[in-house]
Amino acid sequence: MPRYPTHDGELQQAVIRGRKTVRRYWLNFDFPRPAGPGGPIRSSRITDSWGHRPRLEMNGSWRRTLDWYSLIYVHRGSGVYHDAGGERSIRAGDLICLFPGIPHAYGPAADERWDEINIDFAGPAFDAWRGAGLLDPAEPIRHLEPIAFWLTRFEQFVGSVARTHGRTTVRDTGRLVDLIASMAAEWVSPSEKAASAWIERVEARLDELQPGLPIDYESLAAEFGLGEQSFRKKFKRLAGITPAQYRSRRLIAAACLLLEETQDSCRDISRRLGFESEFYFSRRFKQLVGVCPKNYRLNAAGPPPV
Repeated sequence: MPRYPTHDGELQQAVIRGRKTVRRYWLNFDFPRPAGPGGPIRSSRITDSWGHRPRLEMNGSWRRTLDWYSLIYVHRGSGVYHDAGGERSIRAGDLICLFPGIPHAYGPAADERWDEINIDFAGPAFDAWRGAGLLDPAEPIRHLEPIAFWLTRFEQFVGSVARTHGRTTVRDTGRLVDLIASMAAEWVSPSEKAASAWIERVEARLDELQPGLPIDYESLAAEFGLGEQSFRKKFKRLAGITPAQYRSRRLIAAACLLLEETQDSCRDISRRLGFESEFYFSRRFKQLVGVCPKNYRLNAAGPPPV
């Protein structure tokens, strides 16, 4: 069964260096593990957190291993993070990125505490975000400022998920991917930012094209000062997919929105988005989303309010 927060939080106690200490713990949400592409599964907010300090006091070599991802945003205090790469310092504004199967431990100094908000999530939808410049196991600590801005982003996300009726929705997964993308954009190198800016301009131009009409790649490439083949290769290298694949995914994303927010039939949606037939639309939708349009609409609606 899903669990939800209390207004005042839960007082929890631990003994560190022989002294009793107290933290306040709010459970934002706790859902069953989602099927399909995955999604958020748990989130909490902790003030005066001791992290793994009680365990480390008993055994300095103790490490925890998860079978899901976790993001922990420390917005007050400082401490350390341990993994096979050694010890890293943590300060306010740092994001701890935890990965399935990687032993780790973290926490403030023995006589200190920090404040954190965290999000646990799982599923193949997030495996694609694992790599250099993204969620990188080689760079488990990232910094995000201004702190008030990013804390608000975290709170907005967990608040939207906590208002659902007991399970992760496809829309929640999309919101989390968007949050991860926003964070990753903050820690890329100048050259990566230039590449990202180029991709954004091209994607915006592709989004302007009328659905259903063939793309004139030669003219499109000329707009960006490239030949057609150079344009295609650059896009694939930077985006990881071809322009045609990007276009197809954007059309399916638009279809998801129409399925969620309108009662239009699948036939009407397929025509509106320029698919050659309802059959081809349904087949392509299931290839990219994992379920047919009809079942997606049913799942996106969620259970009725209680």
